[in-house]
Amino acid sequence: MGRKLIVIILMTWMSVSSMAQLPALNNTDNPRTKALNNYVYFINESIHGMLIVHRLLENFNLDINKYVDLESFQINFYSNKDLPKDIFDDPENWFYDTSPYEWYETIVKDNKSLSESESSKLLADATFLKNIIGDINQKRFEIEGLITDKDLTDTDQLQLVYDALESCVDLFESFYTGQKRLERSLYALNPSRGYYKTLEPVYRDFRSVLSALRQKEDKGIDILVRKFRSSVAAYNPTGGNTQRAIAFHQNNLVSQLNKATESINKYQANTPPPKEYEMYGIHYYYYNSDVINKFNRYGSGVVFEMNAILDIMNEDAPRFSEMPHYYKVIYPRKLERLKVLEGTQEPLASIPVSLEGRTIKKKEEGSIKVDAELIEVEVYDHMIQDGDIVSLNFNGEWVLKRHKLTSQPVNLRLKLNPEGKNYLILHAENLGQRPPNTMALSYRAGGKKRQYIMNSDFNTSELIEIITQ
Repeated sequence: MGRKLIVIILMTWMSVSSMAQLPALNNTDNPRTKALNNYVYFINESIHGMLIVHRLLENFNLDINKYVDLESFQINFYSNKDLPKDIFDDPENWFYDTSPYEWYETIVKDNKSLSESESSKLLADATFLKNIIGDINQKRFEIEGLITDKDLTDTDQLQLVYDALESCVDLFESFYTGQKRLERSLYALNPSRGYYKTLEPVYRDFRSVLSALRQKEDKGIDILVRKFRSSVAAYNPTGGNTQRAIAFHQNNLVSQLNKATESINKYQANTPPPKEYEMYGIHYYYYNSDVINKFNRYGSGVVFEMNAILDIMNEDAPRFSEMPHYYKVIYPRKLERLKVLEGTQEPLASIPVSLEGRTIKKKEEGSIKVDAELIEVEVYDHMIQDGDIVSLNFNGEWVLKRHKLTSQPVNLRLKLNPEGKNYLILHAENLGQRPPNTMALSYRAGGKKRQYIMNSDFNTSELIEIITQ
């Protein structure tokens, strides 16, 4: 496919599906408000560029998996050679009216409207994000180079590619952490007011649902979804404004909210993802594709429509920020021993009390005590091999699903959260020949191999806490 055609298709995909003239971004007469909102638009345009790289990373991952034992799917149709050298600079304006780096320059220029202390803190947070997107852009070339230069039939060389992909997981998560830190500062200095307050409940409740999807928090998501539906039903799309341009974007907003509700309904009904996303799982697909497309601009989501309304109204008020995608590396089964497994990446304040309708019982006689954030554990059938089938949950994420235990250990590399709780839960899928299901778990700490025996049946799942010392 020719480069020019690729660019046209990409620009169509990333453009807003609207025939109306777009309003000027950050349209307000108050210099202080404008200076603060510059940061929001910098965040949003950075997220748009990260999406392009995110899709490249998915393709790189699926492409190298075919060297082992997984079918490869073409999720996207472009490669590095079809894109600018720096996605976030974009001097030819392929993807942005104003690129992330241009927004950063505007931040520096307009910061004179803020106090020195305000400017210093906000700029430091924005610079942190700018450095991350620069690293993300470089990773796409580094990984492509590894794929081109390495012998991918050699497991050790193939591991170098997986390690580079894993580093992108951390970069995407670091961006989100930095974004939330910057948002807290922004909204403390730029509180809710004007028509922003009318839109805010819908935005807040939609974002809460997305956050729960991102963190895989199925428990309690029904309550969040009900709140979101209530705020959508309560939103008055006219709000006393009769201006044609405003009405246009309000109608688009209502349309996207209705589509978002449909997507969330599919998630709640456990509708499986398309075949190309099956390996990623239901949370990844609905957060990163089906639902977030109704929230972020690319997909003509609600955030764009809300900000367009505020800009047309010339509102002296904050603007809404989008949510970044998160990235996940998929491993072939033959390379599962290489995989670094992660649970929910947000710090967990407490351990769960139930899982899929069963009571969770915390192991009383001990916990796994380690001195590193990356640990290896082995799981296997205890004593007599009697057909036990189990699932294993690590920090809210299934790291083994319907696995038949044998005397042959399965090795799992677990990346612990540096803050909050860490745990493993044994979940019985059958009772074997000699109930309850019994699993041995061993690990090394302080140079010694240690072992715990865990039990589970159809009423109770056992939890063991992991403590870093």
